[in-house]
Amino acid sequence: MIAKLPNNGDDPVYSAMRWVSTQDINLSLADEWSQPLVSSETIALLQYTSGSTSLPKGVMVSHGNLLHNMKVIQTACGTNEDSTVVTWLPLYHDMGLIGTVLHPVYLGARCVLMSPAAFLQKPVRWLQAISRYEAHSSSGPNFAYDLCAHKVSPADKAGLDLSAWRVAVNGAEPVRYETMERFASAFSECGFRLESFYPAYGLAESTLLVTGSRPAVPKTIQVSAEALERHLVQETSGDELTRVLVGCGSVHAEQQVRIVDPNTLQERENGKVGEIWLSGPSVAYGYWNRSEETAAVFHGQLSHGAKRVSSVRGIWGSWLQDSSSLQAD
Repeated sequence: MIAKLPNNGDDPVYSAMRWVSTQDINLSLADEWSQPLVSSETIALLQYTSGSTSLPKGVMVSHGNLLHNMKVIQTACGTNEDSTVVTWLPLYHDMGLIGTVLHPVYLGARCVLMSPAAFLQKPVRWLQAISRYEAHSSSGPNFAYDLCAHKVSPADKAGLDLSAWRVAVNGAEPVRYETMERFASAFSECGFRLESFYPAYGLAESTLLVTGSRPAVPKTIQVSAEALERHLVQETSGDELTRVLVGCGSVHAEQQVRIVDPNTLQERENGKVGEIWLSGPSVAYGYWNRSEETAAVFHGQLSHGAKRVSSVRGIWGSWLQDSSSLQAD
């Protein structure tokens, strides 16, 4: 079956598009297939940014980028061919596609997929799948753990065994210690340990994973909220308004992180907030058909020549720089 798409005004692109039913494709076309010429520099896919800070852009991710980040994830999470990964994350998101689908393919491991809607309708389904398939790894944004802690009933907990869950990645949005503490307390009776949490930082421009914490109780620091407004990280335990920050670990496998003043293009001193600049084999080639944005974001230079990867402003990076336990490998 071949059908025209609905008419979208005078746009010639839309009016020329067709839907083709895969059931009606002539299988003899397979005889015409030939091995493509692919190298580590060949673009494997366009991975679109979330659009949370600007319009979505297609990041050109190469086969080499993907293979390198697979090694980064394997080193960081301790996965192997015997690991089982459970995921409900949408496959158009980098953590869903690369972290929980392509990574098991790379390992030759097992991946259990469920739809995002199934999780959102009934969050316990995620934990039931982890329990049933004895998942080693499963990932989610901070809100997912919060949702489970609030929505899963005592009756639902009775049948859960989360003791095999070694790596519970928390990423894709700000990581909150109170959420992890609440989740660990709620499901300790099911065998879950606070030490299984894996706070992580990543972005599409660097394929996926940039930093991740060591397997231990997540590291936190209590800082002055007022000082953060002035781009300073000042540890405090007084009566002033404070914020608890969660460490997102260290970099792996030839990656480098620098915290940079976006105005002077110099590295920030310890205890100061700046842009997170990255370099390494996981860094993608740029944005599809956006040469100006690519030049601005991917080709910045520090005095020692480090490559600028993304203008992501955040306090995670400042803490990476001034905490010896979170230094790059």
